[in-house]
Amino acid sequence: LCPACPHRSAGYALRRAAGRAAFMGDIGCYALLFQKPFRVEHVTHAMGSSVGLANGIDVATDQDVVALIGDSTFFHAGIPALINAVHNKRKMTVLIMDNRITAMTGHQPHPGTEVNAVGEEVPAIDIERVVRSIGVDYVRVVDPFDHKETEKAIRDALKHDGVSVVITRRECALLTVAKIRRERGKIVPYRVNPDKCTYCRVCINVFACPAFVDTGSLVEIDPAVCFGCGACVQVCPYGAFEPQEGSLNWREQGIGV
Repeated sequence: LCPACPHRSAGYALRRAAGRAAFMGDIGCYALLFQKPFRVEHVTHAMGSSVGLANGIDVATDQDVVALIGDSTFFHAGIPALINAVHNKRKMTVLIMDNRITAMTGHQPHPGTEVNAVGEEVPAIDIERVVRSIGVDYVRVVDPFDHKETEKAIRDALKHDGVSVVITRRECALLTVAKIRRERGKIVPYRVNPDKCTYCRVCINVFACPAFVDTGSLVEIDPAVCFGCGACVQVCPYGAFEPQEGSLNWREQGIGV
């Protein structure tokens, strides 16, 4: 996953909130969350299959089950399976990872974007309204960079008796970075304070941003790789990640909720 990818933060919160669940994956950048340290895709199958598979897991087992699906894939093939889940009174959680674009295949628009394939302004279809119209009672929209709020929303969703949906909404990091470079001229990366880094390696072991560099005695940030999102600040238990002059924090950039 790219530096500053919102799916990394969503996967981090999901692992903390639902570590014992069965995770049904789908086709998108978030499919990379099957890898360590997240391991939140036990199955990745055909496009749009995650919600359908979760229906089956709920029938066959007593496990908590979470389906991961992106915004584009939800519009493409996820809605029928969600209707089936509500109609048949399934108990399952669907994590719709809305990064505002069809990121994995080249940033094409989809029905949730404000432009169509030829660049015309068009009405954007609101995922939350679609989900509620199907009859889902528990629906939460969160910014995945707010790790605590995302984790809480998922924990509450798992307790819900029925179909629950958590929508993690933040635009693809590549879109955000392009905007910041146009508007500010450059990305100002974060840094690691060597006086605070205890070399516990929690950041690497649970968050695994590619900007982290393990030197063998402490963790550093590669300024050529860091996108300056600041999501790492919430991960370090010792507060070693710090902004530099001109750095933006996660609340100041991108499209959140």
